[in-house]
Amino acid sequence: MYSYATSLQATLRYGIPISLVQGLGLDFTYGLAICSCALQLWVGRFLISNGKANGGEIITALFVDGSTLVTMQGNIEFRNVYFNYLSRPEILILSGFYQNVPARKTVALVGRNDSRKSSIIPLMERFYDLTLGEEPTLLSLSIKDNIAYGRSAIFDQIEEVAKTIHAHDFITSLEMRYETQVGRTGLTLTEEQKIKISIARVVLSNPSILLLDEVTSGLDFEAEKVVQEALDVLMLGRSTIIIARPLSLILLYI
Repeated sequence: MYSYATSLQATLRYGIPISLVQGLGLDFTYGLAICSCALQLWVGRFLISNGKANGGEIITALFVDGSTLVTMQGNIEFRNVYFNYLSRPEILILSGFYQNVPARKTVALVGRNDSRKSSIIPLMERFYDLTLGEEPTLLSLSIKDNIAYGRSAIFDQIEEVAKTIHAHDFITSLEMRYETQVGRTGLTLTEEQKIKISIARVVLSNPSILLLDEVTSGLDFEAEKVVQEALDVLMLGRSTIIIARPLSLILLYI
């Protein structure tokens, strides 16, 4: 118990200043946004007084979206990367890591349990405070809403995506079909069905870069085979990084 308590003290020492910095950073961000709005309204007052704009145009300018990246090449490169978790600085997770993933190619990272191979994906996503495991994340919504989550899609698009990744048959076999509520974290569905819905969501978003972390872990052979067919469709024409334990999964793409 003494050793465990001592280890927690080290984590606490790192956690307090980090929390302080995060809190100040959030306050600064919101403060800057509010000041920007105030400045825009202040300048807008003079534009309205001089007849160069009206009130509606000033308010509309507050909600104008920025430009978005239309296309992405999908090239990924790790160059001499060193990484360790703040709570355990004495343990180096990555040391001089190099890896290049050309656009529209697939690279697999294979290793035993606890080999830290899954640390690569959080590095790319630029966050490390992961609270979920390798299971797909589903919301307590309908199947249709889970597939379309984060996207403006009509039902025909959702249905077409489900057919593409071989999920349409199992969805239509349910009593409520696409309106079926999946329950909290997808409790009403099997692992295979949850993975397929997650894959359908990704296909609908049409990403240039695909990160797969132990996608078929926990599935039996038959379920893994069915999910693999959906993954084959998903990976076409995309830069892909696969994290997996069994080498048999990687051999499918060699």
